[in-house]
Amino acid sequence: MTFITTSLIFVMSSTLASTVMCVTNRHLTHQPILLARSQCDYCAITLIWWQLLPCLGWLLQIGRCHNCRQKISSLYPLAELMTGVVGVLSYETRTPQQFLLQLLFILILLALSVTDAVQLQVPVLGLLGLLLTGLLLNPPTVYHLLMVIICYLLLNKCRFTDQWLGKGDLDFFAISWLTFDFQTATLTIFMASIMALANNFRRDGQTRLPFFPYLWVATGLVILWQTSHQ
Repeated sequence: MTFITTSLIFVMSSTLASTVMCVTNRHLTHQPILLARSQCDYCAITLIWWQLLPCLGWLLQIGRCHNCRQKISSLYPLAELMTGVVGVLSYETRTPQQFLLQLLFILILLALSVTDAVQLQVPVLGLLGLLLTGLLLNPPTVYHLLMVIICYLLLNKCRFTDQWLGKGDLDFFAISWLTFDFQTATLTIFMASIMALANNFRRDGQTRLPFFPYLWVATGLVILWQTSHQ
């Protein structure tokens, strides 16, 4: 793949990630989505074009608003960077249809992560969209499908008995198992749990943490590892 093609795929993927985060956040906070200029969350100054460049905009501002000098979360460039790299590796190793579906899968999960971060819940329609995308990306066998359904029902019954697992987290585990395999789903949950526990320990466990952002990071890392070894 040429440098120009790689650059275009990276820019497209990272720009989509930036757009998804922006649109999702505006929708959740009841801000206008169409025909509205991007603004600083602190001083409300309208951002100019170079400040909106995926990854570069954050670096050029050294992680702070160019006007009020308030700190800009590093999660934005990290999400853009990871999505860009996932897009490039998927384009190299997958068919065009699989590339688009895998990119859509990671973007839907990103939107769910932003929603969970803002509202501490994930919408059912978003989970259904993630499920449909996963089924199209890697259609499961009948045996695979039956195993996931049976385990999902058993775990769901245990969840209602002991309340040891969130409903959205269980839904994601089933979707990840259907899309990839049991080992990948388990590894993703394990990695996300370690990151969440470490962050919760750092914050002294004072506030409830959304789990889907960690699931997004873990899923992105797993996909990067898988695609780089194909």
